[in-house]
Amino acid sequence: MPQRKVYRVESYIIEAHLHTLGNSRCGHTAPADIMKLYSEAGYDGIVCTNHFNRYIYEEYLTGDTEAEKLAHFFKAFEELKAYKETNGGPDVFFGVEVAIGRDDYHLKTNFDCAEILVYGITPDEFAEHAEEITETDYTGLRRLADENGWLLYQAHPFRERTKRLKRKYLDGIEVYNANPRHMNFNMFSRIKAGAQKLRTVAGSDFHKPHDIGAAMLLERRPENEKDLAAVLKAGEYSILRRKP
Repeated sequence: MPQRKVYRVESYIIEAHLHTLGNSRCGHTAPADIMKLYSEAGYDGIVCTNHFNRYIYEEYLTGDTEAEKLAHFFKAFEELKAYKETNGGPDVFFGVEVAIGRDDYHLKTNFDCAEILVYGITPDEFAEHAEEITETDYTGLRRLADENGWLLYQAHPFRERTKRLKRKYLDGIEVYNANPRHMNFNMFSRIKAGAQKLRTVAGSDFHKPHDIGAAMLLERRPENEKDLAAVLKAGEYSILRRKP
């Protein structure tokens, strides 16, 4: 299927919301294929934001120990990085999409869900705090973010079965989610961001090849995850929405 091309401007084009095969049931694209797709589409960078929640940790990730489960979680991210080193393509940054407690979407009977995109978190920081993230509450996650320089954005806050998190737990919200298999009501997200003076982020919410299209246009290339958070915090970006 032909891929939608992203037209270059004098900015750094980055995908801020992306999932891989092997880290959750919903991911359907292998890391090497992701790198090829985003390279062909003209992206400069991608943020790998695989799902992480109690269900993923306890039921999906293989292994009997925390180290084994984390090795499973990091495998796709490491494959993205290895492809970059060998074949070139977009820069690869680490991120994560977390759900606290039982607030994830895997149970279809749960109508009180919420997911948070975390930026500025490094792989080492995630490994150090992963188990704590599965056990904490929103106050605890806010504390961890403040202590480590992470930014917390609620993903697709007006999607079906989603509750809106309180402003005190967030740095911002996702105002444009381009996933074609959900009703995201992005207009309401933009209104909420303006009314509550929240920072904004946007992304394709990539799971399958034809999802690619939305992007953040950064004013400069981030050097690492911490620098990416600095760019977002400073508002040095604009949003590229996929046209219908």
